[in-house]
Amino acid sequence: RSSGCTCSSKTFTAACAVYYWLLTKGQPSRVITIAPTNRQVEMNLWGYLPTIYRNAKLNFGYPPTTKDWKLDRDWYAKGFAPDDAGAVKGIHGQNDLIIIDDAQSVRKDIINADISACS
Repeated sequence: RSSGCTCSSKTFTAACAVYYWLLTKGQPSRVITIAPTNRQVEMNLWGYLPTIYRNAKLNFGYPPTTKDWKLDRDWYAKGFAPDDAGAVKGIHGQNDLIIIDDAQSVRKDIINADISACS
């Protein structure tokens, strides 16, 4: 396994992509973010979202929580650390975005399940 570079703003950029996707795709759209551990989900990518929300010139819905941002029934973002590939199967829709943060530490079978969900 290779490791990704550090301090390059990858995770911050991914958090911006969550905000951008929901804003530009409108309803219905979903963003699913995945990281190796719940700590990484909550502290890394989802740690940036409240700040992005506060500093944005255009806000919508309620502010994001530590792993959830629900704007409407089919318009939301959710972060999680799946334990098995079955947890990510069935995640697909016309305006869905799946972001894998720290992908080098996510099990290969989970990444493959994400890829097959998008095809």
